[in-house]
Amino acid sequence: MSDKNTKPIAGIADDDIISEIRSLVHGTWTGTKPPRLTQTLKTLTAVVTAQTNAEAGTLSIPAKVIKSKGNAIGEAISIYQQASDSWKKGTLPTDVKGRRMVKTTEVARIRKELDKFERDLVNVRRRIVADWDEIHAASVAALGDNITDVDVPHNGKEFADQFTVGVSWSGAPVSIRKGTAFDGLTDEISNRIIAESEKGVIATVSKAHAEPLNKLDKLLGETLEAVGKGKRLHQSRFNKLAEAAAELDESNWFKFPEINAVISDLKELGGINRDALDKDDRKIAASGVKKIRKKAKTAAEQLAAIGI
Repeated sequence: MSDKNTKPIAGIADDDIISEIRSLVHGTWTGTKPPRLTQTLKTLTAVVTAQTNAEAGTLSIPAKVIKSKGNAIGEAISIYQQASDSWKKGTLPTDVKGRRMVKTTEVARIRKELDKFERDLVNVRRRIVADWDEIHAASVAALGDNITDVDVPHNGKEFADQFTVGVSWSGAPVSIRKGTAFDGLTDEISNRIIAESEKGVIATVSKAHAEPLNKLDKLLGETLEAVGKGKRLHQSRFNKLAEAAAELDESNWFKFPEINAVISDLKELGGINRDALDKDDRKIAASGVKKIRKKAKTAAEQLAAIGI
């Protein structure tokens, strides 16, 4: 691994980089879900704050105002989260919350997957409405004397209809193109503006490559906890590493060697057979996870700080 201050160099040619960024569009998540499923119990929070001599504003005691475990609401929450996670795969972030850069070749796949999630949601929303009286009564009973301190939704259809999934699309977020905006400018000036625009976009996309690496850190931390501390270990733990390698490869648009190195190590660990691991093997695996985590963190820092 190169020094932390070394400038990352893309693994594809400059012309290929330009082709990549010219094939991008913006996608913005438009999915919604009911707000305030969890609310603060203000009265109880005030009482506990006073009883424990805590500073005002330090404590916040939450309460679920609608039961979601084991019912259609829980399923709707799960579908929403799956859809939100699914559309991000193979995409990179922008500096606008909810908006991501997407290759045009991925738009059809994303649309098809969202259509499936939407069909699933339609069915679940119907079940929420059908079961609403039971869900509402159980939720009110579960809150006990705290019912006066929260706002429990009353209309089942209005509540269910707030579960939606979707993405809106906008034009390419990439380099300035020649056109009416450049009328009256000399070729020398317009070409310079285009080149400067492309350079800025390349740097932005390069820095965006850090996000998948940062996301990977949580998975590696959980894996280290399971492998290195003698916890019960399932094969699925290693399967997730193999899946993470595939996702990281899909989002490494500029083929950075630093990211490729992380992918290679992930594949090796992801190929481990849990049943073949003894105590010493677990130590070796734990050491491998630590090395990958450090390598990924360094690469993320490089990309986030510098770009190319």
